[in-house]
Amino acid sequence: MEEPTPGGSNGPLLRRPQRRRAGRQGLVVLLAGVIAVVVIVIVIVTSGSPSTPTHSTTPGAAPLAAAGSGAGHLAAGSQAALPANILVADRNNDRLLVISPRGQLVWSKRIAGPSDAYLSPTGRSIIVTQHGAFDVVRLGVVSGTISYRYGHGGRPGTADDYLHDPQTAQQLPDGRLLIADKSNCRILFVSPPARRPRTVLGRPRACVHHPPRTFSYPDAAFPTAAGGLVVTELTPAWVDLLSRSHTLLAALRVPGLSAPYDANESASGELIATSHSRPGAVEEFSAT
Repeated sequence: MEEPTPGGSNGPLLRRPQRRRAGRQGLVVLLAGVIAVVVIVIVIVTSGSPSTPTHSTTPGAAPLAAAGSGAGHLAAGSQAALPANILVADRNNDRLLVISPRGQLVWSKRIAGPSDAYLSPTGRSIIVTQHGAFDVVRLGVVSGTISYRYGHGGRPGTADDYLHDPQTAQQLPDGRLLIADKSNCRILFVSPPARRPRTVLGRPRACVHHPPRTFSYPDAAFPTAAGGLVVTELTPAWVDLLSRSHTLLAALRVPGLSAPYDANESASGELIATSHSRPGAVEEFSAT
């Protein structure tokens, strides 16, 4: 097993924003991704991380936390607005990239059709969703090999160890994978190497907004710093806040987010999301 932690001599690779300033930085990154027409750009975050990240001297962390090399590729007039490196799921080029704040290449890995990618809390792995292949994989940062796969490539389904258009997947600090199984209208908690979910919220063919019993096409599920969840429902457009015990704290309809995507916590009580509408939008909003 690989054991790098998220950090290094060149500064922390990943952090969960805890203050409004960090939330604004996340907004800049999201806007930059939209303007640059990057397929999906994701600020590397860690679920429930402390506000002051731990710096690691573990050699395994170096590939992703290293400084970039070669020429930078920021668009003309752009400034380096990122606090650390970012991870890019470059779906149509079949690769993962890590890019420095100056737009330099730090690391890359070939993988088929990555739609979303998130670093594990320990930094040892990257959790990749391949929604076109109906699966989620855990990829070793150093080894570059897949150590776990949930789902059957190219075969959608509703049974255990099957997915249908999975959108986001993260590894939680306790090792469970949190998966938004969009077209099955459910949220899964899976503990590798098991093939049966430990917890399921929602159910297939019950695609209506009634969280946490049912969800209407959840296109994202992210953990909050308090141990709860932020779930984004696409049709109709809702952003749901759930407690640690999965009770509903708030269901939000946000003006300007007609097709919300990837709603996430940017600070305590504050959220950020994009909208897959035309024209698109990026919005920060409060839990109220």
